[in-house]
Amino acid sequence: MGNYLKYLVIGLVGLVVIGVFTYQYSDSAKKQVQLQALDAVHDLATNRMKKQAENGSTSVAAEFINFPIEANEVVDGIIRVTGIGNIYMVPTNEGNVLFDTGLVMQVPKQIAAMNNAVPDNKLTHIILSHSHADHIGGVKYWKEDGVEIIAHDQFTEEQRYLKALEPYLHDRNRLLFPFMPEEPPTAEMIAYGGITPTLTVNEGDSYRLELGGKVMEVYAMAGAEGADNLVMWLPDQKALLSGDFFGPMFPQFPNVFTMRGEKIRKP
Repeated sequence: MGNYLKYLVIGLVGLVVIGVFTYQYSDSAKKQVQLQALDAVHDLATNRMKKQAENGSTSVAAEFINFPIEANEVVDGIIRVTGIGNIYMVPTNEGNVLFDTGLVMQVPKQIAAMNNAVPDNKLTHIILSHSHADHIGGVKYWKEDGVEIIAHDQFTEEQRYLKALEPYLHDRNRLLFPFMPEEPPTAEMIAYGGITPTLTVNEGDSYRLELGGKVMEVYAMAGAEGADNLVMWLPDQKALLSGDFFGPMFPQFPNVFTMRGEKIRKP
C-alpha cells in the first residue's frame, strides 16, 4: 500500500504538470487542477484509514481525517468549516476575513463547504494562528492578489525551523497521523511552508481590524503550540478564535514538548 500511495502521488503531480501546460500557465486554471489532485489524495488517504480502522490497526489520531468536513455558523456572523484543522470566516459587506486555512489535503473540500455557506466569498484578510501545517496548508489556495496575510512576528522563524527539521519530524508525525505521505512532500501543491506574511504583530501587541462594521482584534500571544500564536477576539460577538493557543487535546502530548521532537514550548 505504501508504494501504491507513493506512485499515485507521483501520478497526481504529473497530472498537475500536464494541467499547467494545457492551460498555458493560467494561475486560476493551475489552482483548479491542483485542487482536483489534492482532493484525490485526500480521498485515497481517507479510504486507507477507514480500512485500517476496520481492522483495528490504526491510532485514534488517524481517525481525525474521517471527521466530517462541513460548514456551520458557530455564533452570529462567524462561519466554521470543520476538518483536522478548522477554518473560520467572518463575512462583511466590505470583504471577508479568514482565520486559519486548514490541512492542505483537506483544502478542496473545505473551500467547497465554505463557498456553499458564504457564496460572496471575496477575501481581504487571512489571519494565521500559527505555523503548523494543519493551520496554514490552504494559504496558497485561498490567497488572491491584494489579500493581507497577518501572522505573529515569530511566524517566519517558526516556519523556517519546522521546514529545516521536516526530514526528522516527518516520520514521528506519521506515528500519530499515518495518513501523511511516506516522505515529506516536495511538490509545490502540497509542500509545507513558503508563506510570507504581509503584516506581522509583535509578541504582546495587538492589531485592530474594522471591516464592514465588524471589529476584530488580533493579539500576538505565544501559547501551547509555539512561539508564534495569534488569537482573534470579536468583541461584539464575544467570540475568541484561539487556534491551538490552549494546547493540544487528547491524544496529543501535553504542552511541554511534543513526542515528535519539537523544541520545548514555553508555558
